[in-house]
Amino acid sequence: MTSARAAAALLAAALAARGAGAQTVVEDRDAYRQLAASKTCTLQWVTKPARGTVVVEGDTKSTLKIRCSHEGADGKAYLRMQGEVVKITARAFVFKGTILVKQETDMDPQSLESRPGVECRREGVMTFARRGQRRFWRLQEPDMTNPCNKTTDYVDIWLPPAR
Repeated sequence: MTSARAAAALLAAALAARGAGAQTVVEDRDAYRQLAASKTCTLQWVTKPARGTVVVEGDTKSTLKIRCSHEGADGKAYLRMQGEVVKITARAFVFKGTILVKQETDMDPQSLESRPGVECRREGVMTFARRGQRRFWRLQEPDMTNPCNKTTDYVDIWLPPAR
């Protein structure tokens, strides 16, 4: 099964199992603990500071809420993310909410000319997954593709440091 199909299957199962106001579905407690302890996030367009902050609220008996902010020193590029975790498995989690991304500059998809960055909004249900030995969950396709300019945005939620 391709990663896109696996993500779609995970998403469909999570939404089918979830009613309005339902708690986060936790299939793997270790992954849940790692996500709940996460403190940093990144967007590759923002280099200074190296990482932004993540706030995760809730417990296994409620809906896990997540907020993330990574803003460049000059404020021209940023990542802002807010929503809830619908489901978490050993290698992925399903996020429902809003992701805002702004690049300092981007490319106009019509003229292919550089232009000042515009804020781009993603809203809805998206999947983040871990691959191999990576220490982060990454936003997965098709949601990695910026809907405003067709570039790829690497939005990562980092695991807490290993002890």
